[in-house]
Amino acid sequence: GDDVGIILPQAAAELERFPDVFRVSEGAVDLIAGGSSLEARSEAVAGVLEQLRDSGRVPMLRGWRGEGWPVKASFHAPAQLVIERAAGPLFGVSGFGCHINGLVSAGKGAKEPLSLWVARRAKTKPTYPGKLDHMVAGGLSHGEAPGD
Repeated sequence: GDDVGIILPQAAAELERFPDVFRVSEGAVDLIAGGSSLEARSEAVAGVLEQLRDSGRVPMLRGWRGEGWPVKASFHAPAQLVIERAAGPLFGVSGFGCHINGLVSAGKGAKEPLSLWVARRAKTKPTYPGKLDHMVAGGLSHGEAPGD
């Protein structure tokens, strides 16, 4: 299949515990469950992710959102797999989203004609709480399009 992510050795070691779903070698982690069905592949991986979340062995899964995240080679490519959004970094996959930036005019004759309006993320966000961010931004869940 297509290469769609970069998995670090520590993550590969966790996935190696599930040989019915993943084949882990020195150079790759291959998804072997589910065959050609997007739904079957996604269901097999969901079971692994739920076990990892429940075990507490993978801290990033504490930010579980219950949101399907498409795993695909590029923005326009079809999804190869749908995973829990919090697991995206575990698999080293690309995420796609919509972002809105605000430009503010300093007024006529100002030395700096435009300033960028920067927001701060809520401290309660599961990822990067309190960090600087776009005014409005969001990842595109499986099945969402930028205009939705």
